[in-house]
Amino acid sequence: MMGIKVLTVDSGADVRHLIETRLKKAGYAVIAAANGDDAAQLAQAEQPDVVISGVRLPGLDGLALTRRLKDQPNAPLVILLTILVDDHHIAAGFEAGADDYLTKPFSPLVLIERLRVNLIRSGLSQSIPKTDKEAADE
Repeated sequence: MMGIKVLTVDSGADVRHLIETRLKKAGYAVIAAANGDDAAQLAQAEQPDVVISGVRLPGLDGLALTRRLKDQPNAPLVILLTILVDDHHIAAGFEAGADDYLTKPFSPLVLIERLRVNLIRSGLSQSIPKTDKEAADE
């Protein structure tokens, strides 16, 4: 069974590290980028299942990145993370094609659960890594 590959994009090294560490611990394969331009190139080369991206990015911003990703065949799921909590900003994220939207600061546990829910909704539930509890129950 092939695992879920996640591309995480954020201009903040601390945020990228937190997301990358938590996702790897949860069993996901993770690649990372610090800006939208690098993320677009990585997404084309690596074909991730999910992109978790900040909105305010150097170069291509998160909304433009989302639109570009969603225009591709086999588009990945996109979860946006941002400090922009205004309803208009959130709506703009969904209008760009985001599958989910979390505001910063965020709980890594909630991010992982939202990721799992979106994967289930998209039909990728068989590839979701098992939690420690699920593995122990087998």
